Amino acid sequence: MEKRAYERFITGSRCEIDCATSDKVKIKDLSISGVCLETARRINITSIYSMNFVDKEIGGKTLKGKVVWSTLRRSIKDNVDIIPIYHIGLKFIEQNDGHTYLEKLTEGLSH
Repeated sequence: MEKRAYERFITGSRCEIDCATSDKVKIKDLSISGVCLETARRINITSIYSMNFVDKEIGGKTLKGKVVWSTLRRSIKDNVDIIPIYHIGLKFIEQNDGHTYLEKLTEGLSH
C-alpha cells in the first residue's frame, strides 16, 4: 500500500493548469505537496517549472514545482503520428503563500 504525507485529489474540470512543459497539460491529481500531470512531452527529472493554476472557485495562483519522477504511460495514434503520453510528478517548492492556496484548493476538492 502506498503511503503519502497528504491525500491526493482528482480535480476534474474544476481546476486547470498552464505549464511550460507542453501545449496540452492535464492534472491527474494533486495534493498540498505536489501534483501529477499528464503531457505529451518528455520531461527531465530535477527540472523546475512554474505552473499557473486556475480554479473556478478560488481563482488562480502561480506555483513552482520540481520534477521528481517521469514515466511513459502509453501512446495514442493521432491521424499519422503516434503521440507518447507521460505522467510526471512535481513536488511544490517555495510554497509560502502558495501553501494557503493549496489548502483552500484541496479543501474544495474534498467536498
